[in-house]
Amino acid sequence: MRALAIGKAHDEKSSLVTLHNEMTEKRDAAEEIARAAMAAFEPLARLFLELGMSSPEAETLLRTVFVNETHRWIAARDGEGEVSLSKVSLLSGVHRNTVSDILTSNDRSKANYSRGEWSQRTARVLREWHLDQAYLKADGTPRILKVRSKKEDEATFWTLCSSYAPSIWPATILEELVRVKAVRKTKRGLEVLTASYGGPNAKTEAIKEMGIRARDLLQTLVHNLTAAYEDQRVVETMENVDVNGEFARLLRRIFRQRAQALTAAVESELNSQSARAKSSDSTKRVRMGMTVFAFESPAPLPANADVRLDNQRVRAGRKKKMELP
Repeated sequence: MRALAIGKAHDEKSSLVTLHNEMTEKRDAAEEIARAAMAAFEPLARLFLELGMSSPEAETLLRTVFVNETHRWIAARDGEGEVSLSKVSLLSGVHRNTVSDILTSNDRSKANYSRGEWSQRTARVLREWHLDQAYLKADGTPRILKVRSKKEDEATFWTLCSSYAPSIWPATILEELVRVKAVRKTKRGLEVLTASYGGPNAKTEAIKEMGIRARDLLQTLVHNLTAAYEDQRVVETMENVDVNGEFARLLRRIFRQRAQALTAAVESELNSQSARAKSSDSTKRVRMGMTVFAFESPAPLPANADVRLDNQRVRAGRKKKMELP
């Protein structure tokens, strides 16, 4: 009996160890997936910064997309015409009230948030410069403001920032507004040039096109993760991590010429009569296309580059100390 009890305890311990290992593997896999997703988000973060969008705004956009995609995913998986809000809330991890707000809005593609509450501080200051009566002329246009004044009751850029971005040093906000050419320094004071914050390359139509192409690429890569070999969508990649800067200019021209030749050749088949022919089963019609793009990024540093850079900084610091009077 004792041997039987020992054996049973050993089996239970082995089961617990196995369960622990499985949970650890799943957690490690989830962390790997999260790191991979972060790489995909990096270019978007830079774009959002150029557009003057804050992290809370970006998080709200992601939440809206996540809730909508959860709803579509459940409907496709379960074949349900009506999807329970509670089920969407359960699987998305978003509160049921927020899920309801997103899914029952007139335009589900729009995020439900208050820019006044979550907007980037620089954008908020710029917007209120155009809205707050204290900073407007009699005709409703923004006044030219002094940076600051000794008079406590005078409306200045400093008081504007103190009201709408109290946690940020006003000089930092001014520097950013001047950088994006939203404000100009004049002899009379600060003149506002635009009501919206955003870099010079923030073109709406180009960003819409970018969103479509980025979605197509990510959908293809996600599809290929689980699709059978015969159902894989074409993704061919080649790279050289150490290209000579002068030769890179030639490669850009070659890439463009080859891509134009390839897409021109494929276009005839893509838009042929066979492709457009009507079939008896309309559900089998699909949207198809091909995008060719080149990518560039700084070459990775050699393994010992960080050590060399640290040594250079140390030597530079010593040199500066020696030059002190």
